[in-house]
Amino acid sequence: ARSGRTLPAMGALRELRASDCTQRSLRMQLGELLFHARPLMHLGLLLRRGRKSWAAWSFALVVDYAALNLLAPEIRPRSKSRVASLEIAEAKRRRNALFWALARSPAFDKFMRRPCEILDGLLSRIPIINIFRIMELVLALQPFYFTSSAT
Repeated sequence: ARSGRTLPAMGALRELRASDCTQRSLRMQLGELLFHARPLMHLGLLLRRGRKSWAAWSFALVVDYAALNLLAPEIRPRSKSRVASLEIAEAKRRRNALFWALARSPAFDKFMRRPCEILDGLLSRIPIINIFRIMELVLALQPFYFTSSAT
């Protein structure tokens, strides 16, 4: 106890955490299940239909959207608690992550690849910045990272 404070007993800490959290509902649990199962379902569809499948892409987007819409309305933490800010921040992070669906193929190939190649050409002309080849790295890693990442 370097700070001089006494830590609460483990049982009391567990009760404190449980009292601050939003009570779990069936909708919330289903939303969490969909959110965490989506990468596996998406990969399964990619294996069946191929990397360029719009069905796999749209399925992943719909599942992410459904998971968020099941989870977000159910978050009702006690105000002014640390858990409240964490739960709200997680819902906001998942909402913002929906935009990363554009980084998955085939949407990336159709809408984003050409602008990224143009930007890579522009950045390669700038001294010092051209050493890093940032856009080339993005283009090389896109097929691997955005296939299974959280949206």
